[in-house]
Amino acid sequence: MEFMNIEIMKINNYFRKEKAVQTNGHFLRYIKYVDKEGIERKEKNIIFSSGEPGTKIKNAITGCYYPNYIVGTKDEYLLYKVRLYKAEHPYVFFFDSPEQYEKSQHTTVPSKKKIEWFERKAKEFDKKYNQNKNENTIGKE
Repeated sequence: MEFMNIEIMKINNYFRKEKAVQTNGHFLRYIKYVDKEGIERKEKNIIFSSGEPGTKIKNAITGCYYPNYIVGTKDEYLLYKVRLYKAEHPYVFFFDSPEQYEKSQHTTVPSKKKIEWFERKAKEFDKKYNQNKNENTIGKE
């Protein structure tokens, strides 16, 4: 599958520098950022990674599972995906949208990438739910 997210290198470098602690698929780290008033802040941040292909997808911020979304399927296109390589092991994080990712990680996703993601999500959403609609009407005509 193609990964549209360009934040991978930024995250990898951050995790190396800040020495994030990883346990059981979630990472604890501190994010430094400048707020709207220009004051430098430091915030405790925990993000949850999803499991292996075939398992349920987990929201990176809440740690809650998406009920019918599976890792390794086209369900991934309905969410914003960020991949992190740490110690030769890939970790995958799913967010509801690029905006949720931006807000939680105090970063910016280029507008072009957001538009591409929203277009792909809309296309996949339409395929998934129109297919279910068609399956429900077969034999009822």
